[in-house]
Amino acid sequence: MIHVRSNGFPRVLVILGFGVFLPMVLPVAAFSDSPEHNELLAMPGFEEFGMLVDWRNDVDQTSLPPDPLMPPDTPAPRSTPQTDTFVSASGRALMYRYAIPDGVNVSEPQPVLIHFHGNNSGSQEHMLDIWFNSTSSIAEERGLIPVVVASPETRNPPQEEVRQWMSEDRQLVHEFLQNGLTTHLTVDHERIYFDGGSQGACFLHDFMQSHGEHYGGGFYGGCGCYNSPDPTWDPPEAFKERMKVYIHNTTGDFLFEAGNRGYAYYKYTIGLDTRGDLDQDGPHCALNSQQRRVALDWFTGVNEIPEEPFRPHWSRISTQENIVGLAVDGGERVWKLVDQPESEHALLYRQANPGQGWLQAAEVQGQPTGFGGFGQNLFMIMDESLRHTSDGGQTFVTIDPEVRVNSIAVDSEGVIYRRGYNLGLYWSSNLGSSWQSLGGFYWLSMHHDAIMSISDPRIIANNSQSDLFLSNTKRDGLIALQDTPSGRAASASWDGAELWSIPQTGSLQVFRSSDEGQSWQKVTLSDAMAGYSRWWGTRITALGSGKVLVHGGYLSAWLSEDHGESWQRVHGLETGYGGAVSAQGEAILFTDGQAAFRLNLTEFPNRIFRDAF
Repeated sequence: MIHVRSNGFPRVLVILGFGVFLPMVLPVAAFSDSPEHNELLAMPGFEEFGMLVDWRNDVDQTSLPPDPLMPPDTPAPRSTPQTDTFVSASGRALMYRYAIPDGVNVSEPQPVLIHFHGNNSGSQEHMLDIWFNSTSSIAEERGLIPVVVASPETRNPPQEEVRQWMSEDRQLVHEFLQNGLTTHLTVDHERIYFDGGSQGACFLHDFMQSHGEHYGGGFYGGCGCYNSPDPTWDPPEAFKERMKVYIHNTTGDFLFEAGNRGYAYYKYTIGLDTRGDLDQDGPHCALNSQQRRVALDWFTGVNEIPEEPFRPHWSRISTQENIVGLAVDGGERVWKLVDQPESEHALLYRQANPGQGWLQAAEVQGQPTGFGGFGQNLFMIMDESLRHTSDGGQTFVTIDPEVRVNSIAVDSEGVIYRRGYNLGLYWSSNLGSSWQSLGGFYWLSMHHDAIMSISDPRIIANNSQSDLFLSNTKRDGLIALQDTPSGRAASASWDGAELWSIPQTGSLQVFRSSDEGQSWQKVTLSDAMAGYSRWWGTRITALGSGKVLVHGGYLSAWLSEDHGESWQRVHGLETGYGGAVSAQGEAILFTDGQAAFRLNLTEFPNRIFRDAF
């Protein structure tokens, strides 16, 4: 990416692509069709794409300049390229170019390298002209059949027409690989190497979730986005064994954080064999030619790349949807309550052993809306009634059947908090045999549930105006938190000594208070955190004295263990929504209702992973 400013004239932006210097329009719609991409408008560097130069009237596109990313001595392809068009069952047309080297037996299954371009202007044929030579050279060095495909459609942002991949193209590409390319040769679907840059990588990320399980080989994601990851996607073990992923990232790329997110998603959420180079210097899509070769050599077994995992990181422990809540049994095993909305009942599960599969413990009739517990005592809200079990779901007791309850929490001392309709907040230290009031009116509800790991716990509540309050069993009534200097808090948490909050304002900010929310001190964040553009869906959770976790959305998660003086990213929590963290001792759990994750801090050194290859 080159920026030029002279004598006050507007900035000129040129993007270095895989084949030629190209102007690239990157509207928010460029990356996918999911609504999360509105995030990109506020990402650092995204505003740089506002002023573009239209060179189409100045350059003869029938004689494009040499590929600047190709080595000068790269030989021309040894086979004659062929251009053809495939039409899907729905009538969608895909233009592609391929080359079959001399001597290849097309009746035997052949491995394929297929390239997907990023955002560009021009016709489908121009896309093939731009990208084919470099792809062909890389492929033929490794005995692969080169294929380049061109996106069928364009979108029309205000600046100019942009050719890019659409969601409809996922089915189109799948049909092409199954029925179109096979008209020319026998395709080895276990050795297809998907290669994408920029929006091409964005598209392939979505393609992997919709059709990837039909293929083996590798997915190279260069300088792309990895939006809308599905935390419940659980591909079969056979797919995990035969598909590798390589993510390339450069620190000057406006999609740098997206690349980190994609790496963690494939490695820790999905569990695919994943490698990458994530911290090279350079702008958007820099060094992709070199990295494509590195990735292919690893995919094809020419070279090995040592695994250097991020530490710390989250690990996914459940792929089920409709998780109502999680609890720890007092040891290392986890409980989860899963809603079954189609049959109006819930299933209670317990981990067989730490980190292993789940055993169904009970089936509970009713509509679940809350779950928590400590030790063997589990509490759930079913049809607005509070129920308790102490024997793993074999028997249940309904507590105060006449009281309608809509939220519960449990603290480290075994105190249960409940919010009942029109009754404010109440607490019980005897498993619900008797209750005492914390005050409040019908509009008051508990705000946070991560209080199992905190000594001297506090309960945080909020009202319909988003005012926050602090209390516990040792005081009468509720203390209203004062607004931070940047506005009212959206999320708050107590670490046993200090109160932490995220205000409802622009980019992400964090504040702490040593006087129970009556005054606030701003916390210095890392550059990546400070550039994060949204507070909604982002939560802050205290894990103990001086230990605090910020999590949710594109941010993934960040951890400070020194009262906010420094932060390290905690990879693997790659979901698109904010969710609830609950902790007991060193067992730290997260769910956003779609899947469940676990982090045990004692396993990891206090450092950030940086790769060295």
